[in-house]
Amino acid sequence: MSARTRNLVLLLVLVGFIASFVTGFGSALVVARSGSPLVNGFLSGDTNVPAIASQNTPPELKGKFDVFWEAWKLVEDEFYGRPVDENKMVYGAAKGMMESLGDDYTMFVTPAENQDIQAHMEGSFQGIGVWVEMRNQKLTIVSPIAGSPAEKAGIRTGDVITMVDGKSIEGLSIEEVVAMMKGPKGTKVTISILRGDSAEPRSFQITRDEIKVPSVTSKMLDSNIAYIQVMVFGDDTTALFDAALRDAASKNAKGLILDLRSNGGGYVKTAREMLGRFLPGGVALYEDTDQGPGGETSQDVITGDIKAYDIPMVVLVNGGTASASEIVAGALQDRKRATLIGEKTFGKGSVQDVRTFTDGSSARITVAHWLTPNKRQIQGAGLTPDLAVTLTESDIQAGNDTQLTAAQSFFQKAPQ
Repeated sequence: MSARTRNLVLLLVLVGFIASFVTGFGSALVVARSGSPLVNGFLSGDTNVPAIASQNTPPELKGKFDVFWEAWKLVEDEFYGRPVDENKMVYGAAKGMMESLGDDYTMFVTPAENQDIQAHMEGSFQGIGVWVEMRNQKLTIVSPIAGSPAEKAGIRTGDVITMVDGKSIEGLSIEEVVAMMKGPKGTKVTISILRGDSAEPRSFQITRDEIKVPSVTSKMLDSNIAYIQVMVFGDDTTALFDAALRDAASKNAKGLILDLRSNGGGYVKTAREMLGRFLPGGVALYEDTDQGPGGETSQDVITGDIKAYDIPMVVLVNGGTASASEIVAGALQDRKRATLIGEKTFGKGSVQDVRTFTDGSSARITVAHWLTPNKRQIQGAGLTPDLAVTLTESDIQAGNDTQLTAAQSFFQKAPQ
């Protein structure tokens, strides 16, 4: 896996304008011929695309692709709605191939979807503001973004989306559902969900808005305890996190609460850099590419100018703590550097290799699972906090953050 693409561990689809293969297949479609321009992925002037592309199909796959090209030709010749959008057909075939693998995290992403994902990582987009994940063929809310229209409307982690604007999403792909939910600021969408064990759906009308996601916020709490909340491991997170740590140090903070609740993840490199502020070196995570002992490759923490190696720490986690945030929480727990308080984390421990194609589309292929420094498997299992504290819906409605209160009490009881 290349270093530049390994760093993106998570692409949980963010419902705004974001929806949520391959090189060999793409080369069968884009035929290299010196001096012939490409138009919409095909050679300008060529009228028999299936025949041309078939000639470039690897011999060992030719028999298998014959069916594909027969189907393609049938659509071009007989489909009632001709002319067809060839790019849309190619993207549809690519998406179908990825979905056939049965892995929720392996996917094909169109150029427009790629642009929206990047906009999120940069911290600004329009939409309702939730992280969603296709889990067991159910579109599940990983977490609403703090302060987002979705959170204000009452959407919660673990909610399963069943309908959008009164239409069932059963059998639809994640990108099809997202297409139904996306829209410009000020427009409304009605989301129906199932929550917990209840068989009764709940409906929420949500007004889309501009979502600005500061990746790091911080403040000082009573008893001189620093509180730093990290919402995403994005482009600017390390710089903002370092600034927050410097501010805490300047105020002689006696303890630190790192809030990773509802943090859906982001870049692995950013997670390793964050760990490097609290650990002087050593393993941040292992990548397991062989699905068994002996196939693990270690990745170390990345240290920087900030060295907060001794400040007592609590990490807040919940069911929306996923992927890169689980890397940080898992490493700090394994290496006895911090106490985890809250609820069991999401359990997203697979690594996607991201390959971008010339038209701006990309493939995200699961190439490994990552493990904690103690080689604990996170995928599907999550992290169990050292101190379990539940935050109920009634607590949220009452503004009573029981988990944060428990973290503050932990410092009061801890030996000074």
